[in-house]
Amino acid sequence: MVRATLLISLLSLASLSTAAREHARLTYEFRGGLWWTGSGFEPRTMYSVDGVFSSRGPAVVDSVIGLNGRYVIPPFAEAHTHTIAYVRSRIDEFLEQGVFYALVMNVHRSSIGESFTWFGGPRSVDVNFTSLGVTASDGHPIQIGLRGDATLDDVDGDWITIVDSQEDIDAKWASLHEANPDLIKLFLLYSEHYSDRHGDATIAHRYKGMDPLLVRPLVVRAHDAGLRVAAHVRTAHDFHVAVDAGVDIVAHLPGFSMGPGSLGQLDDPARIDEIEHPERFRIRPRDAALAAARRVTVIPTVGSFESLPDTLASGLGTRLQEISDVRRDVIEANLRVLRENGVRIAVGSDAGEGSPVTEALGMHQLGVFTNVELLQMLTEHAARVTFPRRSVGRLSDGYEASFLALAGDPTERFDRIRDVVYRFKQGEPLDVSDSESRGTGERGEAAGR
Repeated sequence: MVRATLLISLLSLASLSTAAREHARLTYEFRGGLWWTGSGFEPRTMYSVDGVFSSRGPAVVDSVIGLNGRYVIPPFAEAHTHTIAYVRSRIDEFLEQGVFYALVMNVHRSSIGESFTWFGGPRSVDVNFTSLGVTASDGHPIQIGLRGDATLDDVDGDWITIVDSQEDIDAKWASLHEANPDLIKLFLLYSEHYSDRHGDATIAHRYKGMDPLLVRPLVVRAHDAGLRVAAHVRTAHDFHVAVDAGVDIVAHLPGFSMGPGSLGQLDDPARIDEIEHPERFRIRPRDAALAAARRVTVIPTVGSFESLPDTLASGLGTRLQEISDVRRDVIEANLRVLRENGVRIAVGSDAGEGSPVTEALGMHQLGVFTNVELLQMLTEHAARVTFPRRSVGRLSDGYEASFLALAGDPTERFDRIRDVVYRFKQGEPLDVSDSESRGTGERGEAAGR
């Protein structure tokens, strides 16, 4: 039954995509916009023909859209999310912010059938996903699936795939492969401590992941089957294991969740130990260089670094601020070593109520990247890691005709990424233009020339 539901849902996604391509669309001409080139903006006239960009005018233009000096960029993409798979209202939130693509980094297999019919086409978010992420029998994120009365048997094969040995890989590969048409996610946490933590019930799931010795065999098997592999990591050693094994995506930046994150966690000795030993989370330059050479994409999920409110008790507030500063130092150092080595970075929030827009603004606070680099990460890089086989993320001939128009230049002031005033997706407008004229047949007449 699960297999049938999964196949039906995948066929539904495919049919939505096919329908989007085959649906008869009007031909549009876009005038007066400043178009993103990948490094800056230039004035240009572009066209949408059958839902695809063209710089050459077609014989007939149905509608002329005046962009009135606005800044035209590719749509935003969310390269690491979960909630949109379960909360339908998030679709409208994403579209409102200009987020057209999303990569769901692990979802219940049983939820795919119904919820994934929500997605795809001009009026929704296009979603790619991974299901049945791989972890150890006592590893993260099993604790999420075990909420309520659920057992390990309930979790294994729906929320997660439990793998403790090569025999487990062999026995469960068919089901794992079937559930992941493009991408498999491995949970690799504190891998340097796997041998002494695995099987120790006194250590929480969040401090454990899969056996690092099984990462390479899974990557090889996935690549042989044409699947990409993403690795959830926590420490610098996890990063090393993942990159050395040949993964395609690193789904977090080491240091992103190190140490206590709230007052209630200040008495957790394991979290305090992380802050006292930040070197465990610093990426080695040679690992960053290897990631660049192997074209690994890193999705940092760093969040924001606001100052703590004055209402906190002075002692506790000071301690939390110190912890936040240590975490920030590690994250900044890791981002710099990735940047210096030319590692591709894509924006993803992994936040229940967050978005790639809030994540990009948080990364901007760190001062590591230029506005141009951040815009590339938020648009092209995130779109390409989400849909590597689609022509998305650029405003070039042959790419899907999807774009956002901003009121101001985000390379001058990055917070202007919030100022979306016009949206166009897969050959169809999502907003009413304040400057539009209808064509009458010939392109010259439609253009008013």
